[in-house]
Amino acid sequence: MCSIVDADSADILFGDDPPNGAARFLRWLSQGRFRLVIGGRRLEEEFQRTSRATQAWMAQAQAAGLLWIENWDSVNERETVLIQSDSCSSNDEHIVALAQISGARLLYSGDQRLHADFRDANLLDNPRGRIYPRTGDRRSQEQLLMSDNICVSNRCRRRD
Repeated sequence: MCSIVDADSADILFGDDPPNGAARFLRWLSQGRFRLVIGGRRLEEEFQRTSRATQAWMAQAQAAGLLWIENWDSVNERETVLIQSDSCSSNDEHIVALAQISGARLLYSGDQRLHADFRDANLLDNPRGRIYPRTGDRRSQEQLLMSDNICVSNRCRRRD
């Protein structure tokens, strides 16, 4: 499966001392259990403002095949449609567009308005978007990470 990390949470996830939930997510990602997907002009701009540690992790992940880069033009076009239709309650149309184009349905973010958009069946359906709980019990986090029904696309499926 693929996941999306909101730039607002990237430095927490990829920083020197991530909290337990973040460390668990990062460990599964680093083991190749799933991929991180990025794409689109706005997303690139946001990740350029992250820490050097985040940028270094992204470069290493791309080299290791842990990072899927979605077609940027497609993501940008879908983002424009979402903005024009005023479908999102958050200002994160680029992330919803990325999920729609890539098929990724797992989000790591602390943005509550984005959570609402990501769970909105009118924006993401079959399967619906899911939010990785940054806090909470280990079992619920691991069950979510082991789910097989969190992605639309075969390229996002967990590699065994």
